[in-house]
Amino acid sequence: MVISLYAHGMSVRDIVHHLEQIYGTRLSAETVSRITEQVMGR
Repeated sequence: MVISLYAHGMSVRDIVHHLEQIYGTRLSAETVSRITEQVMGR
């Protein structure tokens, strides 16, 4: 889900907020950034 939202242009902070609102999942902005960096090969 994180990668899909990121690929559609959502910011890291928007993703954090979206995941918390929709799924009740709390991730830090740093965690979301690490996920996107690892998958995107940065």
